[in-house]
Amino acid sequence: MSGLAAPRLDEDGVRRVAAQFLTAPGLIARLGAEHGGNFLLHDETGARYVLKSAETEAGRVAAALESAALMRLADADPSLPVPRIVRTPAGAIDCSADDGLSARVITCLPGAPLPSRPARLTLGGLGDVLARIDLAFAGWGKAIPERNLEWDLRSVPRIDRLLGALPDPPLARRAVQRYEACAAALDALACQPIHNDANPSNVLVADDGGIAGIIDFGDIVSAPAVQDVATACAYQVRDDDDPLHDVAMLAAAYHARRPLSDAEIALLPPLMAARNVLCVAVGAANATRDPANSAYLLRNSERAWANLCVLDSIDPDDAVGYLLAAVRGPIREDAAHERKAATDGRQ
Repeated sequence: MSGLAAPRLDEDGVRRVAAQFLTAPGLIARLGAEHGGNFLLHDETGARYVLKSAETEAGRVAAALESAALMRLADADPSLPVPRIVRTPAGAIDCSADDGLSARVITCLPGAPLPSRPARLTLGGLGDVLARIDLAFAGWGKAIPERNLEWDLRSVPRIDRLLGALPDPPLARRAVQRYEACAAALDALACQPIHNDANPSNVLVADDGGIAGIIDFGDIVSAPAVQDVATACAYQVRDDDDPLHDVAMLAAAYHARRPLSDAEIALLPPLMAARNVLCVAVGAANATRDPANSAYLLRNSERAWANLCVLDSIDPDDAVGYLLAAVRGPIREDAAHERKAATDGRQ
């Protein structure tokens, strides 16, 4: 994405804008953001909110789409754990801020980002919630405009110029080539609005391991729903004897709510690798342009590169066969040991 400069709103500006939505707002902290600004607030009751500012035309388009998406989800599935739009007393969902910025306020969900609470119990919940989001979007009549997003998996063929800066360019290019080999199958699938960014930082986990929220709908695109599953699964690869176990748990839970076809399941391994390439390559390029924000921009890159290395080591046919069998059957914690024992018995 473009517009990576630091947000222009200062603390006084945040409070002035927030006062159009909340009573006696107070600023708690500035939050990370790839573009624009995110600010954690409280009102006079102590309830927490997030003010999001948009500083470019692209940012304003993304903000409008995110607001429309959140309103759609509130209508279609009110119990979904996603933020809710906060309106001004006059009923507006956004307002003008300093220097031509636009801003809006949403509710702040409880929970902590997935990396701080990586409980396995969470994965089934994540798959289920993601499926509910896609089902709610599937019946939405809104036309999502064509968006030239770096974070759309279909942009992978355009990132070749970025691969030379990665630790192992040939490995990254193999992932791109595997995506290109499956692109026609992906293009044959029906498109619908999808979240498109269920990376670990956008998944909030409750104390009991359940899903407390899915946040950040700013990268919403119209694309095959399997992209949503693949994006979430891309970050759940394990570096052990059963590397796709957690991927299968997530995908199986999604499948239980919104069934995946064999063709969609077969797309998961190459799409997962493609997402990890995007995470590392685009993150590095954006961090070069905005070094002051590099910690935020690179927060998932180390894990994404490790995941890509693991995926590269798995035979593609074996990965598809594993997921086809696992997604349609029970996924248990002892499954890895049972499969290893069966394999040892055949040797």
